Amino acid sequence: MDATLKQAGKILELLKDTPREQIQALVKSGLLADLRDGNTEVVNRDDFRKLLGLIPLVFDHIGIATLPAAIEPFIVREKFVPGSTPVMIPRIMSDFSEFFLDKIEDPMPETTIRYSELTESAWSNDSILEKLDKNAETTLGMVFALMELQKNGEEGILLTYDDNRRNIFYIQNQYWRLYEVLVHWNWDGWIVNAQLSIKRTLHEKGCRVFSLIS
Repeated sequence: MDATLKQAGKILELLKDTPREQIQALVKSGLLADLRDGNTEVVNRDDFRKLLGLIPLVFDHIGIATLPAAIEPFIVREKFVPGSTPVMIPRIMSDFSEFFLDKIEDPMPETTIRYSELTESAWSNDSILEKLDKNAETTLGMVFALMELQKNGEEGILLTYDDNRRNIFYIQNQYWRLYEVLVHWNWDGWIVNAQLSIKRTLHEKGCRVFSLIS
């Protein structure tokens, strides 16, 4: 079956904002034709990236989400409250309370975030954070907005598996220290914890990582 317009549109989206000279060089190289004709199912993508001089992937980008603007400051103490509604939060871990409970975030403009999935177990500080680079930092307002969309543990952008796979965010507290905020669904609601981003923690394959769209 011939490629559909939707499939062709995805290819054009990949090339969006790519310099004309780079596209011309890619076409001239013949690599696009090789990818079209080859059996990509037997090609290891990380090996292919190494051959091209690119950094191997730690995660696959799987989607984006646009969060609506918030006109009021986000007061953490008033939102992340155990037993509160409408979001089911049975408990807040002590480290999160210590690091973030006194934070107040500025009103948030409409924001687009990217969510990715770890393709292998990875260390938080060197494998994940380094590859997110300047787009790593999100906010607690964004975290809470996503939790509101799945307030009872419905399937959606956030993982809701009751296992060791976490939703991972990188967020500064009120003293501009960067922390890793870990959100996961338990049988009775959302559990929220935090740790310093420099702490070397191994996250399992399948965890979901959130970052900003540059």
